[in-house]
Amino acid sequence: MALSVACGGDWLGRSAKPVKVLYIAAEGVLGLKNRIRAHRHRYGIEADNIRFVASPIAVADPKEVAALIKCLADEDFAPQLIVVDTFARVDIGR
Repeated sequence: MALSVACGGDWLGRSAKPVKVLYIAAEGVLGLKNRIRAHRHRYGIEADNIRFVASPIAVADPKEVAALIKCLADEDFAPQLIVVDTFARVDIGR
């Protein structure tokens, strides 16, 4: 879904306009590279439209969230879709 939205492709029979996507791979990136490569081969992808975070962040920790926001601002990247895979890995300690 995130890759389809980032490149403005179809997803489950619905067309998506391309928007900036942040994908937080909180359970690691095992297999993610293969999915990205396959999607790029079949549909293409706008590299400027997607960013990946390859580790969990504690969403209940304001310092970690602020650090992520600052990093995105430093890159001048304002995501319109944020995917957290999985939320259970970022909701630590609650």
